[in-house]
Amino acid sequence: MFADHNLHIANNPGECSSDSGIHGGEIIGINNNLNFKSIDKRIIARIESETGSHIRFAAGIMRFKGFSFLMLTNYLKCVVGMDGANECRMKQTAI
Repeated sequence: MFADHNLHIANNPGECSSDSGIHGGEIIGINNNLNFKSIDKRIIARIESETGSHIRFAAGIMRFKGFSFLMLTNYLKCVVGMDGANECRMKQTAI
């Protein structure tokens, strides 16, 4: 899909589950001329282990003019408010 892109990619691929159906995943795309790197896979694995759930966000670290900041896109279920699933998803981004 992104074979000819000029982007740094941070993504969380979708998954199928019997209780919630298909989850499409999240993605961040940043131009290659910018200083960007994905979050270390070991950190992602630890977040999944600590929360007992597949992650529902994509994240990366961007460095701009000597300042580093976290870019994050989170997938929250709509219409349900802050139910248990959304609470877990928010907890994942806070770890």
